[in-house]
Amino acid sequence: MNDIVENISDTLPVMMYLHGFMSGANGAKQRQLQRQFKGRYRVIAPELDADPDSSLEVINRAIREEHPEIIIGTSLGGFMALECESGDADVVIVNPCLFPKSQLAQWVGEEHTYFCKRLDGVQTYTLTQATLDKYERYDAVQSVRDNSPRVSAMCSTADDLLGDSHVKALTGLIWDSFFKVVDDFGHQCKDAGMTHLYDLLELVIDRRRRMGGSPRSFSDFEEMVRSRPQPEVPGFYCLTVRSYEPDQMDLKREYVNRQTAEEATCDPMPFRLVRRNGDVAVRMMPSDRNVKVFNPDSADYATFHEATEAMNGLVGSKGILDFEIRHYPFGIMSQTHRYVESWMYDFRGSLIQKSTCSPVHNRQPGIYGKFFGHLPDSLPYRKGDIVIVFEPSPNSNRTYAMMGVIAEEPHTVKKGYEYYRRVVKRRERDGLPVCDWLDEENYPGYENDRYLVQTGFYNESMNTLSYRHPMEIFPVKFPVCYAMVDLMMQWHSQYCEFKRVFHNDC
Repeated sequence: MNDIVENISDTLPVMMYLHGFMSGANGAKQRQLQRQFKGRYRVIAPELDADPDSSLEVINRAIREEHPEIIIGTSLGGFMALECESGDADVVIVNPCLFPKSQLAQWVGEEHTYFCKRLDGVQTYTLTQATLDKYERYDAVQSVRDNSPRVSAMCSTADDLLGDSHVKALTGLIWDSFFKVVDDFGHQCKDAGMTHLYDLLELVIDRRRRMGGSPRSFSDFEEMVRSRPQPEVPGFYCLTVRSYEPDQMDLKREYVNRQTAEEATCDPMPFRLVRRNGDVAVRMMPSDRNVKVFNPDSADYATFHEATEAMNGLVGSKGILDFEIRHYPFGIMSQTHRYVESWMYDFRGSLIQKSTCSPVHNRQPGIYGKFFGHLPDSLPYRKGDIVIVFEPSPNSNRTYAMMGVIAEEPHTVKKGYEYYRRVVKRRERDGLPVCDWLDEENYPGYENDRYLVQTGFYNESMNTLSYRHPMEIFPVKFPVCYAMVDLMMQWHSQYCEFKRVFHNDC
C-alpha cells in the first residue's frame, strides 16, 4: 500500500477515486477524471487490494487527511466507497461489486497479474478464502439504505461480470435522478461509460451546491435538531402559580405530581367521578374555592433568573398545584396563551418538562418552528402512561380533569427526518431550491407535537382519542382507584388491538 497520488493545487476541493479488483491507483480512471475536472477538483486515488480491512484503513486515513467532497468507486471500489468513513462526502458507485464474497469466489487460489503498473511495485496477487471471509462483516446494501441521500449509482445492464445483480439490489434505494441504469458499456467503465459518469458527477456537484448546509443523512439531521439555536425573541417572563384548596366533601382525591402519596407534602387534589357523554370521567371541582389560578403582584419579569427566584420563594407553600414560567414575546398579551418557551414545574419546584412548540413558533422560519418538537430522550410521557388531562368546558367555567392513557407518543426526530426527506424529494422534482427551504417564512413545520390521549372506550369514530399539547397533561401517581386503572387499560388494549388488526388488513 502506498501513499496518495496527488495532482494539481492543494487549494482545490478533493475528489477521490477508488479502483476495482486487480487494478491500481495508477490506472486510467484517475487521469481521465483529473482531465475532466481540471481546475475544479484535485483527484486523488489510494492504492488498494482485495483485503477489505487493510484497504478501508488506507481509504479512511486518506479521508481524514484530504476531506474529499466526492468519493467515486468502480466495481470492488464501489463496495469500498460504501463501507468507508465517507462523512459528508457524496458517494458515487459504478457497477459496484455489492456481494464480494460470492462474486469474487471464482478467482480464489489463483495468481493474477494486475491490469496496470502498481505504485507499490507488486504486479501479482493471489486471492485467498480467508480474505473473502472478511467480507461477512460488511453489508454494502445496508450502507446504501443508511446513506441513500449521499449515494449515487450508475449500473450497466450489459455488465459482463456482475450481470444485473447490482441493478436489482439498488432499485428503490437511491433517489431516482441519481440512479442511472444504462446498457451501452460492460463491466469496465470506459468510452460511453465515462461519458455517463461525467454527467452523473455534474448532477452530484450541482446537488452539493444546491443543498448547501442542509442535512443529508439522519445523523446530520439529528445533530442539527439537538444543536439548534434557541430563538432569540425579545420579551418577558411570566410566572403563573396555580393553587387549590381541598374540599371536605366526599370526593375522590388523587395526587397530580411526581411523588407517591407517602412522599407528598401537599394536600391531595380533589376529584369527583362523574359520567360525561356516557363515559366515565374524573372532574376537578369547578368552584373558585377549590381551584384557583393567581398571579403574584409582580408576575412579569425581565429575565428568566428573576422569574425562577420568585418561584423558589413560593415552593413549599401549602395548596400549590404547579408553577409555570412562560416567555412571551413583546406585543403578545399573556392571556392569549401564545408562548415561545414554557417550563413546567411540580409543587416542589422540580422541572417536569420544557417546551418550545407553540402557536408562536408556527409562524417562525423553518428550524425555529414546531418542526422539531420534543426529542425522544426528553419525552416526559410514554405510551401506556396514565395521565390527567385538564380540559376547560367550552360553555362554562368548569374545568374537567379527564383521566386517560397515552395511546401514542409525539413525533420523534426520526419521523421528522422522514418528512424532511419527502420534502427534499418533492422540491427536487419540482425544480425548487433545496438548500434554503428550512428558512422559508411560510414553512409550516411538521405535524403538531402532541400526545394522543385516549379518555374513553375506543370506537372507530375516534371521538375519545384526542391530541393534547403536553402542557395540558399531568402525570398521575398511584394509588389510583384500581377499577379506574383496569378500565383505562381496557381502553388502551382495545385501541392497540384495533391498530394491530388495521395494520394487518393493510
